[in-house]
Amino acid sequence: QACIFLPTWGSGAMARAGRNDANAQVMEILAENVVDANGDLVGRNKIQSHNLIALYFSARWCPPCKLFTPVLKEAYAAVRQEYGAAELEVVFVSYDRDAEDWKWYVGQMPWLSIPFHNEYAAAMLKVQYEVSAIPRLVVIDTRGRTIVSNARGGDLFGIGNDALLAYKQIRNNVVDKDAK
Repeated sequence: QACIFLPTWGSGAMARAGRNDANAQVMEILAENVVDANGDLVGRNKIQSHNLIALYFSARWCPPCKLFTPVLKEAYAAVRQEYGAAELEVVFVSYDRDAEDWKWYVGQMPWLSIPFHNEYAAAMLKVQYEVSAIPRLVVIDTRGRTIVSNARGGDLFGIGNDALLAYKQIRNNVVDKDAK
């Protein structure tokens, strides 16, 4: 299940400039806009210190998101416990309708976030990854390359799935991309 939206903008806008340029632009957006739980900008070094980054598109008002967020929290903890904190970081990209909902929802999450007031950064990520339904979990590497376009459900992160097996499958996609 997902909360579905009708696209209101062109798809893959950054990609039209070229894949490498779009990937670099994604990493630039993250480096300049991601904050921690205190609202402090974390910067490029913190973002790029992780092997993989999961962009979590979600909202407090979305019932499937409310079900998936605790599953993702458990998976996040399991992966970081098994592989170390540098292995995976999650960045929340909000579809919340107001700052109060965003603030409450992000307070339930142990990871980083794009601030609610930064509509440009969130919109650019939503367009780049053609997000038309939430929850959505896009996994990228530190070069901004898409590793998995949606790591929610199926054999990946989901209710009843083994988080470490799911993560190993995601890591196999990195190996496949590096081989190409």
